[in-house]
Amino acid sequence: MAKGLRSRRTDAALRALHARQREPGYEEWHRTRYGRCAVCGRRGTILRHHLVYEQHVRRAGGDPWDLRNALDVGALCACHQRHHTAARRIPLRLIPAKAHTFATELLGPARAELYWSRYYGEG
Repeated sequence: MAKGLRSRRTDAALRALHARQREPGYEEWHRTRYGRCAVCGRRGTILRHHLVYEQHVRRAGGDPWDLRNALDVGALCACHQRHHTAARRIPLRLIPAKAHTFATELLGPARAELYWSRYYGEG
């Protein structure tokens, strides 16, 4: 590819990113915060992890930036990466009640339980 030219796929990804950045709640979700990782307890910069993954929330017609669907995980520890690669899933016991309520409202009780069992660990 010639220097300065982007693929159509890259352009589409950038357009999608810019569209998400204009959604209500996006800024608050991504605001830099400091605290403790809910998984390992390490202090530092905190990210919000979508407990019901963003693409699944969108597919179900929900609000991807609803803070009930967030878990604070460290930006410097490997907890978030380990969860998404399935090396070490976030334990189901760490999911707050408000996230269970969000998932039940979004997916229904039976699908929410299946979701938790598929994407979160027992530990």
